[in-house]
Amino acid sequence: MRSKGFKVVVSLVVILFAFAFYLFHYVTNGIGEAAEKSIKAVHEVSKSLDSTDYKKLDSLKQEVVQKLDSLEDSKSTD
Repeated sequence: MRSKGFKVVVSLVVILFAFAFYLFHYVTNGIGEAAEKSIKAVHEVSKSLDSTDYKKLDSLKQEVVQKLDSLEDSKSTD
């Protein structure tokens, strides 16, 4: 009688370990796929940044700085 119970416990433990291994494999694959997607997104963004005209960005930055300076000047006169 005891050996039958022992066999049941051992088989349950084996099934639990197999299920745990399956879950671990499923979760790590999901993380890997998400990482691949984020890496691809970063590459796409870097490609688009490489193709932008940095002179335009610099001129936009200067315009923003000038507008902020003018706002500060108008606040200081108030």
